[in-house]
Amino acid sequence: MHIYLNPLKCWNTDLDFGTGVADIRKVSRHELGHAEGLGHAGDIERSIMRQGATDFFGIQQNDQDGIVSLYGAYP
Repeated sequence: MHIYLNPLKCWNTDLDFGTGVADIRKVSRHELGHAEGLGHAGDIERSIMRQGATDFFGIQQNDQDGIVSLYGAYP
């Protein structure tokens, strides 16, 4: 599996969520979550698998719980 991040997208790393701007840390972790088998989290507040801009970029407890439900443990 390959994950490609669009080089034409305006990426940032300072959590400045403006129009057309995405935090590369959040997006890459979100896409890696899909590679691990996780789906979108819907309206759950704190999950890297939630679609859209968030004020965090790290793995959340909900994400860890998803991995445990799929694989029986979180590394």
